Amino acid sequence: MRRFTLGVLALLLMLLVFGGVAYTHYASHGYIYSPLIFRRKDPVNLTFYGQAPYPITVRRIEQGLRWPNTRGGIMYFQDHGKLGRMDGQRSSNCARCDRYHIRLHEGADAAPRWGTYTQGSVHYEEWREYCHVVLSFDAAREHVATGLAPGEAPARSFDNNVLPSIQCDGTQPRGDGSTFWLQLP
Repeated sequence: MRRFTLGVLALLLMLLVFGGVAYTHYASHGYIYSPLIFRRKDPVNLTFYGQAPYPITVRRIEQGLRWPNTRGGIMYFQDHGKLGRMDGQRSSNCARCDRYHIRLHEGADAAPRWGTYTQGSVHYEEWREYCHVVLSFDAAREHVATGLAPGEAPARSFDNNVLPSIQCDGTQPRGDGSTFWLQLP
């Protein structure tokens, strides 16, 4: 009986604190993961919010940056404690070229404050004779922000996702730990 009473009190407290909204929130876990034993790879460094489901976000990237649908490795985003396959990717050039490259994943639910959101992990990479090597996460993030919202300073959060991303040539680039927030109309 006592456990039941404590459970009911905890539920009432949650309803009071969260206004009846249960499990509807923004959830970023800082990195995307490789399907090979789900190893941490690149930082999540962009969040598109407002009315920003994946289809609208990817259309804005295609039109605003002129990035076609091109190939790249499949990665997984962590969302609400679960790994989910990315929704898609776009890049500025061919699969075996130097290019800007973004992977995208729509959030599992709409957040009351942010609306429907899509997370992105963007980088600039060079093609070496056998693989892509990331040179920059931060400059690529700024390139996207400038291309989609010229003249606007994007909101920024520090997510502490600064661990290095091990590349196929052994280099270990890292981002500055910041996520840019770009509002889509």
